[in-house]
Amino acid sequence: MLNQLEQRICNRVLSLEDEFIAVLSDLISINTADPPGENYDECANFLATHLEALADNVAIVQVAPESLPHHPSTGKPLSRPNVIAEIAGLKDGLALHFNGHYDVVPAVGNWSSDPYTPVVKEGKLYGRGSTDMKAAIVAMMMAVKALKLENVNLAGTISFSFVPDEENDGPAGSDFLVAQNKVRADYCIVGEPSGATNFFNGHKGCVWLEVTTRGKPAHASSPWQGTNAFDKMIKLIQEINTKIKPNLLHQEDVEPDTSTISETGTIMLGGKVTTGDSANIVPPRCTMTIDRRLAPGESVQNILDEFSSILASLQKSDPEFDFDTKVQSQYEVCVT
Repeated sequence: MLNQLEQRICNRVLSLEDEFIAVLSDLISINTADPPGENYDECANFLATHLEALADNVAIVQVAPESLPHHPSTGKPLSRPNVIAEIAGLKDGLALHFNGHYDVVPAVGNWSSDPYTPVVKEGKLYGRGSTDMKAAIVAMMMAVKALKLENVNLAGTISFSFVPDEENDGPAGSDFLVAQNKVRADYCIVGEPSGATNFFNGHKGCVWLEVTTRGKPAHASSPWQGTNAFDKMIKLIQEINTKIKPNLLHQEDVEPDTSTISETGTIMLGGKVTTGDSANIVPPRCTMTIDRRLAPGESVQNILDEFSSILASLQKSDPEFDFDTKVQSQYEVCVT
């Protein structure tokens, strides 16, 4: 049962629906897909402008030039601004922090309309990033606006950080702010789209691997003179499908129920695959990425050991199985 103040705030939030849709539509219209990761300055300025109507201290914090990523085509540095803001309460109480990322994954697949021209259909707003997670960013700002319109006196501090570099696990977003002590928080709410009624007190761990199998080139008319690196990668995939996937709590083609989604490990093969140079040449190399998400009870080292064991076994059974591995990213499960 809500008390009178809580009910008033909820009613105020509902009254902001049209504004919410308008602001979210404008935010989605700024294409912040990564890769390549452009238009970030425009997005940061947009968010900072809206925060200035709510917060006392608003700043756009840029990482050092030497830490900036570069455009995959032009080679030019790409801006990575972080937007931070703070609303100080009447007392020196606890600090509640809202965090969200404004970068989105590219709009792949078949869209019935322009993914960066949002449309509302049957009570839902469609556009790239509407769910993950620009809607959450706007919801955070609208919630605080409701508090201000209802003249709620804060006993502590509310702060925000809207960041880049989440989708590609880059270092210029939340990692940068934490390392530089740019935000203070006793509690943090991250608005990832787990659903309006599903709340989780942590996040999965992750290991991103890049595996390269090496072979020997030869003309396709005499493939026995070469060693097909693509075939070697298929062997690895078969081993993973046989020895790792069946042991996971969650299978990639079955949607978990909401009560277990935070307790399931996952694996996804082939997010990026490169192999060969020509249709008539035995491919001398094949590179594939592996995205392995960790559930509570799993550790990064266990996962790395598991892959190392499979690769060593393949090399033992096949003297021509030659490979390199590179850990692109890794972090442990975090549960509070």
